Amino acid sequence: MPKDRFILRYRGEGSIPTKDLGRIKGSKDVEVLDQTSRMLLVVAPKEELDRVVRTDGEWIVIPERTMSLPDPSPKLKKKA
Repeated sequence: MPKDRFILRYRGEGSIPTKDLGRIKGSKDVEVLDQTSRMLLVVAPKEELDRVVRTDGEWIVIPERTMSLPDPSPKLKKKA
């Protein structure tokens, strides 16, 4: 299964419940790259995330999006 990067956002009260965090981290197909008190950045197949998170309204699964940023130090163009 192809693995993609996702942001998991917990919408319930307080921090991520220990049982949810254990279930997510305990899955062999889910790798947690970073976490805050209410969000996780993970690499996993979408199907596995759907199974592990059990979208019950307390979790939002969002595919990570990347953007190219302009060069912060633009260079002068040389005359031809």
